[in-house]
Amino acid sequence: MPSLVETLNVFEPISFRYSGGSLGVKNVPASTCTYNCVYCPNSRTKMITLNRRSWYEMDTILESVAKKQAQARVLGRAIDHVTFIPDGEPTLDANLEQEIEILRAVGIKTSIVTNVSLIDRSDVQRMLKSVDQITVKVDTINQATWQRLNRPHEQLSLPAILEALRDFSSEYGGFLDTETMLLNELNDTEEEVRGLAEYLRELHPRTATILLPTSPPSGAWVRGPSAKRMALAYMAFEQCGLKWWVTV
Repeated sequence: MPSLVETLNVFEPISFRYSGGSLGVKNVPASTCTYNCVYCPNSRTKMITLNRRSWYEMDTILESVAKKQAQARVLGRAIDHVTFIPDGEPTLDANLEQEIEILRAVGIKTSIVTNVSLIDRSDVQRMLKSVDQITVKVDTINQATWQRLNRPHEQLSLPAILEALRDFSSEYGGFLDTETMLLNELNDTEEEVRGLAEYLRELHPRTATILLPTSPPSGAWVRGPSAKRMALAYMAFEQCGLKWWVTV
């Protein structure tokens, strides 16, 4: 288990597009994920796992939230959310549901940024339904592209993830947004972006963000799409009625 020193430093005040003024929570160790994406700025994932567990002491995490909130108030900075966004997959935290419940009990809203690779699990779905705002990362609906781009844990199934996410979105009562990292010669073809846009439309997201790689990725050959391919993506998202924007 990570040391207490690491636990006390998993928070940092951030001004975050997902939820306005927010505390960012790194609730799993860096590079602990279900994927090993080619565009990840953390280089290769150190631990690819599907095992949900307690990574940090929950009481210490919550104490750190309170401390950072107090510091923000002194500086006159409003904190309206806690956003779970570690350098890995936040739903691997087995304590996450309890953490969300405690934060809600003291009037703090929560957000999460997730690759939804564990969305077909009932405990993960139950936990996510208690989150006020979710940003789901979906880069492709194509199996071969998924394997090459996201390099998932070998026991994961893309069809199961996509079906479970579709069902979850129809029941979720909070704000749902999507993110897609668009990469040259991987998921930027007309067939890819149209298929993805049609799928995202079924989720009824509030916004659909297209991301472009800027940080040094784990694959040195990784780069963003051409202007022509970007135009295809814009058109596909617009034709599907998605409210989109591009972020670098």
